[in-house]
Amino acid sequence: MMLAAYDDRVRNPAKSQLHESNRIRIFQGDITDPASLRRAMQGCGTAFHLAAWYELGQTGDQVADETFEHCGRFTCEYERTKLEAHRIAQHFAQQQLPLVTVLPCAVYGEGDPSLIGETFTKLARGTFPALIAGVEQSTLTYVHVDDVVQGILLAAEKGRLGETYILAGEVMSFGDMIDCVTQIAGSKRPRLTVPLWIARAMAFADERGSRLLGRRPLISQESLNSLLCSFAVSSAKARSELGFRARPNREGFAQTLSWIQETVDASRRQD
Repeated sequence: MMLAAYDDRVRNPAKSQLHESNRIRIFQGDITDPASLRRAMQGCGTAFHLAAWYELGQTGDQVADETFEHCGRFTCEYERTKLEAHRIAQHFAQQQLPLVTVLPCAVYGEGDPSLIGETFTKLARGTFPALIAGVEQSTLTYVHVDDVVQGILLAAEKGRLGETYILAGEVMSFGDMIDCVTQIAGSKRPRLTVPLWIARAMAFADERGSRLLGRRPLISQESLNSLLCSFAVSSAKARSELGFRARPNREGFAQTLSWIQETVDASRRQD
C-alpha cells in the first residue's frame, strides 16, 4: 500500500526539523485554520492527524481496552478535550468517513521533550529532586516512540475502518520505573519524599510564577492529578489484528538512556 503521508503541516516551516526531498514536502498550516489544511492535503491519499497536547487520562483500577468507557471525571483539560475529539472522530466514522483511530499510551524515546523525557533525564543524572507521597503506586503503560510509528503505519495499512486500536507496551508502576531507569543508568534512586500538600503548594506557586515569566511550569496541579492516577491499558487488539509489537520496557528504556547520555549530556558538556 502506497501512503501519501510525507507532508509535514507546520505553522512555521523555518522551525521544521524536516527538509524537503522527493518524498517530503513542507506546507505551512495550522489545525485552527481549516483552509490551510485543505490546501496541504490536496492529492494526499492518507492523512495522519498527530496534533496533540501531550498529557494523560486515567483508567482507575482496571486494565482498559478499546471498549473502556470514561468515568466522566477529568484530571485536566487535555483529558476532557481528548475525549470530546475522540467522540467527534467516532461520529464521522459512523458517517462513513474512512477513518482509523490509534491510541498511544505513555510514549517515550529519543528526543522526548515531555514530562516523561525530563523525568528520565533527571533520574539518569541523579538530579530528580524528590518523590511525591502516593506516586510510586501509580501505574503507566509505556510504549517506545518507534513502536508507535510502526503501529500507526500498520493501522493505516491493515486497520478496519471505523475501528480504534490501542498502541501499548508494558504496564509498570512509577516506583518500578524509577528502579529500572536508575539501575540501567547506574544512578542513585531519589530518597526524599514530599507530602502531597507541600507538592500542591509548590505547584500553585510554580504556576503563578510561570504565567509571569511566560514559561511552562515544572509542576502543575494537572500534572499532580495525573501522577496520582493509574493508566493501565492493553494492546491485545492491535497485536491480534495489526501484528503490532512493542519492545520490553527495559530494552526501550536502555535505548533512550543511551541517547540521553550520548546526545543531551554531550551537548551540555560542550556548552
